[in-house]
Amino acid sequence: LDTAEATPIQSEAWGLLLRADPPDAVLVSPTGSGKTLAYLLPVFAALAPEDYCTDSPQVHPRALVIAPTRELGMQIAAVADTIVNRVSGRMVRGEWGTQWSVLCAVGGSPLGAQQAKLLSVRPDVLVATP
Repeated sequence: LDTAEATPIQSEAWGLLLRADPPDAVLVSPTGSGKTLAYLLPVFAALAPEDYCTDSPQVHPRALVIAPTRELGMQIAAVADTIVNRVSGRMVRGEWGTQWSVLCAVGGSPLGAQQAKLLSVRPDVLVATP
């Protein structure tokens, strides 16, 4: 995330996905062009702090990212965790201490342990694979 300016796919995606009523979108761009950040930042923008209350019985997860492979799912979750760590303890939309949670549930891992973690963590963003 150490980037000074948006890549072309990010600029294009953010122009669409950060609207008040974003359209469905498919992002197509070469590997390493910034697609993950192109869709994750709008996801976190939609999880605005003013809509979040730790005492609220909200439905979790609030966002689902489906990845085709275990490796890609883990990479996406790592980027999402980096975003969360950068934002935590900072003011976002007038609120301090935003703390979102991210969980990665991937095929090939014990199902029971992943289900237990999903229920205990109640992630805002769930990154999952088949």
